[in-house]
Amino acid sequence: MKNIKNLFLITLISLAVTSCFKDEDDIIVSETEKTEEINDFVWKAMNSWYNWQDLVPDLADSKADDNNTYQAYLNQYSSPENLFNSLIYQTDVVDRFSWFIEDYIEQEQAFQGISKSFGLRFQGVQINTEGDVIIYVRHVADDSPASAANINRGDIINAINGTVLTTTTYNTAINGLYQDDITLSFVSENAGTLTAIEDKTISSAVISENPVYLNKVFSDIDGKKLVI
Repeated sequence: MKNIKNLFLITLISLAVTSCFKDEDDIIVSETEKTEEINDFVWKAMNSWYNWQDLVPDLADSKADDNNTYQAYLNQYSSPENLFNSLIYQTDVVDRFSWFIEDYIEQEQAFQGISKSFGLRFQGVQINTEGDVIIYVRHVADDSPASAANINRGDIINAINGTVLTTTTYNTAINGLYQDDITLSFVSENAGTLTAIEDKTISSAVISENPVYLNKVFSDIDGKKLVI
């Protein structure tokens, strides 16, 4: 019985020691190795499926014949996006529709109308020669933070996070619309004079909008049916 207990104790110690050293056996992949793997994936995907593959010399099938030369070619690019862009055939001339997506899940959600935002669209307008600027609300998404704050289409805003909008401050101040929280200063306009109404602070949230804003059928346009 004593021997069995000793054997059991030795087994436990062995398992404990093995567990202690398990992490040292984990494979650590460096950022450089990750980039190399993704570059390889990007090139092979473009080589297989790109519409203009036969017109891009660097996408020739023979490019990967010699592994050392192929790896040296991939390693020229510090990011997969740079590699991808270098393989586009006549960017903005012939191929105007290919782009690199870092987070495909986020992109798919955007296509479905799912995004994190305040739920409003706007347009900036300079209102005088002194450089004063206002933004007016063009659209408010249903069930969005903007809608919950009773912000409406046509509302006028002249300050963001306390910064009055001018031609000088506009570009910096407008970045607030892409942050998590924002304070908007609403005004009314009468004969060119702006009068303060109230400030509203809202927080961005994940919202789902219908990506199709207009769906209409015109049944007879020169004898043809037109769907928009």
